[in-house]
Amino acid sequence: MKEIEANLMPLFAVPETDQKLFTEWMWDQRIITDFDKSVLGYPRACMTQVQQGDETIVMVPVHPVFMLESLARNPNLTDSQLVLALNRIDGLIQKLMQDSGMAEAFFQTDIERFADICEKHGWEKALYDPAKKQWLMKKRANVDWTKLLEAKDASNNQPNL
Repeated sequence: MKEIEANLMPLFAVPETDQKLFTEWMWDQRIITDFDKSVLGYPRACMTQVQQGDETIVMVPVHPVFMLESLARNPNLTDSQLVLALNRIDGLIQKLMQDSGMAEAFFQTDIERFADICEKHGWEKALYDPAKKQWLMKKRANVDWTKLLEAKDASNNQPNL
């Protein structure tokens, strides 16, 4: 049996034959993968490629994300103060995502009211775990990465939008 090896590479380094293979496989398996093709446009997206001998057998796109950790807050905070604080945090995270090329941010909460408030402010309830009674919240960067790539002066430096 031939050895199985995994490699990580930037998208531009994926051989054309594997690009076609990935597209074909993803199209054929689109119902079971729930693949989000916009990920391929993220500036820091890469491809994990698994080969057995000379044959590519698996490909997985990957990209870094911001994962927000636990929110520590003043117990006397009003709802209005909390919404304003979250708005400031969101603005900072949006800027950091733009500057770093990270396109998605996540956090978890087991407070339904908090998840509902965040949902009203642009966060998506991506998943719910009934065993833990937790929501995984997700938000995309407010950046059209394709426009950045099409810019005449496109470079690795992100412009201030």
